[in-house]
Amino acid sequence: MRFRRYLKERRNNEITGSEFVKRYVKNGRILPNSVKIIYDSLDLSYINITKIENIPDSVENLDLNNNNITKIENLPNSIENLYLENNNIKKIENLPNSLDNLYLNKNNISKIENLPNSLGDVFLSSNNISKIENIPDSVKYLELNNNNISKIENLPNSVKHLALENNNIKKIENIPNSIYSLYLYANPVYAEIEDLSMKELIKLTIEEHDYKTERNKSLFEARTKRELISILESQKL
Repeated sequence: MRFRRYLKERRNNEITGSEFVKRYVKNGRILPNSVKIIYDSLDLSYINITKIENIPDSVENLDLNNNNITKIENLPNSIENLYLENNNIKKIENLPNSLDNLYLNKNNISKIENLPNSLGDVFLSSNNISKIENIPDSVKYLELNNNNISKIENLPNSVKHLALENNNIKKIENIPNSIYSLYLYANPVYAEIEDLSMKELIKLTIEEHDYKTERNKSLFEARTKRELISILESQKL
């Protein structure tokens, strides 16, 4: 989801994202007088911002992707969609309770923590996370691709879409019944029929690290719970 790239001033004049940067951003810092502007979407990506500050209270959609931000701070309670991908953030903290969608891919985060209960979608791919933990009951879409996770655990029953591609997961386990999309590409998964207790699962993708056996090839080709169970049953005969 990408929000519109214009801002509205008090007199309903339009100001583009680049114009905002010229007026209100200097040396990677957002100037205090920016709070005089009323708008709900603000795109400040790719401008080398180093600190989050002086964000107007009216902003609901804030794009700070591809900057040099090291800390999450000074966010107004109006924020619903927050984009902080490809920065240098090490800790999840100071998130507003109004937040619905959080994008923190490509940072240096090692622990999942301090997520508000308002969150619906959480994107934490390409970090240094080793454990699934502290996921709020409100989360429906959880993406944790390209981390160091070795076990599926601590998932609330609210999660419907789970992406764990390119980790070190060897077993399908502890999957809530609410799941209906599970992505496990590039994991050393060895699936058994008893692992597949998810009642609502309608899409499952698995890719083994190698294709030395026909079994691995078949698992890669399976795309639904029914297909996977059929393959596993036939190979046990």
